Parts: sequence; structure tokens; C-alpha cells
Amino acid sequence: MANDVHACAVVGKALERGDYGVKGILARAILRQPNLLVAMARTRQGKVASDVLLASSDENVRLQARTQLVAGCDSLLRTRYGRLTAAALEVNGVAADIGSEGVRRGSTSS
Repeated sequence: MANDVHACAVVGKALERGDYGVKGILARAILRQPNLLVAMARTRQGKVASDVLLASSDENVRLQARTQLVAGCDSLLRTRYGRLTAAALEVNGVAADIGSEGVRRGSTSS
């Protein structure tokens, strides 16, 4: 799915505009698939989905999304939209030191 721009766009819109129940089901389905969120976050259309999960009102979804994205920072930093996602992690206080060395995994900023 992450390689299909249309699928990523549809999932992103569903996460943005769907009702609370639909958002939760989609979020958990994405987070259950290894590396899917990171792969999506590296694309223009998939970044929308990663942004929605990072801003989720469900604390568990937010934590799992952040954990997966921080773990995949090396991969994120290879694409334009992945770098934007990594920067969003830093803004949210999850990761620090974005630069030529990449994001230091698991770090938190004060």
C-alpha cells in the first residue's frame, strides 16, 4: 500500500475526515504492519497519514506512531517528505538533533 500513491491518499483522507471509529480502526491497522507507517511517511500522500497519527487524540496511537517513526528515522531522512516527518518528531519533543547525522533515535528534547 505504501508504494501506491492513490492508496496512501485515500487512507490519509479517511484518517483526516473519517469519524472517530474509522480513524481508530485505520490507525491500528497501519500500526500493526511492520514498517508501513515509515514507508508511508516517506511519500507526499502518506505523510498526511503519519501527521494524523502523530496528532491523534488516542495517546496509545500517538505513542506507537512516534516509536515506529523514530525507529525508522534513517529511512525517513532519505526522502523529502520523510525529512519533514522527522522534523515534526523533533517539534513534538520526541527526537532531537536533526542534521547531517540524522535523528538520534529515542532521544527526547527538554
